[in-house]
Amino acid sequence: MGLGRTITAHQSLIQPIADKYPHVTIVAPAVTNGPPPNGIQFMKDFLGGCSGCRIDAVATHWYGAADIENFKNHITSVHNESGGKAVWVTEFASWEGDEQFLKDAMAWMDSVDFVHRYAYFSVEASMTAGMSLNNLGNTFANA
Repeated sequence: MGLGRTITAHQSLIQPIADKYPHVTIVAPAVTNGPPPNGIQFMKDFLGGCSGCRIDAVATHWYGAADIENFKNHITSVHNESGGKAVWVTEFASWEGDEQFLKDAMAWMDSVDFVHRYAYFSVEASMTAGMSLNNLGNTFANA
């Protein structure tokens, strides 16, 4: 969906909910850290173009090598480029399924005041073995 259609959909479908229910958190469409042009520019264009829209938080995804500095840089950039909005990391994962990366990422997100929510991707494919949690799943569950 292009930027214009995304803005129109938000204005016609989401903004009426924001107007009717002021206590509901309204989150911008999720963007990712993909190769340029990545989602941060789309997010900025959406926020700048969605006239009259209430946006309480922004959502992002992050996937990549187990590089905690790259992860932190992306999440911090999303926060800064959104004008300081709260960030929901609605999907994140290292390609390697690295337990230390997961520990470091969660500890960092828990330590900053601008990350309000986060979820690992994908629980079924990477955190379980049958009906049980694997090592990565246990790391997430016991953090």
